[in-house]
Amino acid sequence: MAVTVTADADVLTKAKRHVVGDEVEVRGTIAFGAGYPTGGEPVTASQFGLQRLNDLLVFPTGGEDPSFDKANGKVKLFTADGTEAVNASNPAVSVRFVARGR
Repeated sequence: MAVTVTADADVLTKAKRHVVGDEVEVRGTIAFGAGYPTGGEPVTASQFGLQRLNDLLVFPTGGEDPSFDKANGKVKLFTADGTEAVNASNPAVSVRFVARGR
């Protein structure tokens, strides 16, 4: 099942996005649904309102530790002991993010 990306309300309009150098910064929440796949959940630039995703910072909000795998375009979840969440598990987790791109 895919993740749901929700940008904070103050960045939904182009005029209110944060500009950092020549990039746009979008902040919000990524919610993981049922059926986490081994190797992580794929994410695309368009989910963040961007044409190109240059960087994605994800922050833990509970027992899971998220990580962005830029090479494969996926957000992975790791448990407290450092192992990746189990395939088809239902983490029911939301994490905060900061995405940068164009």
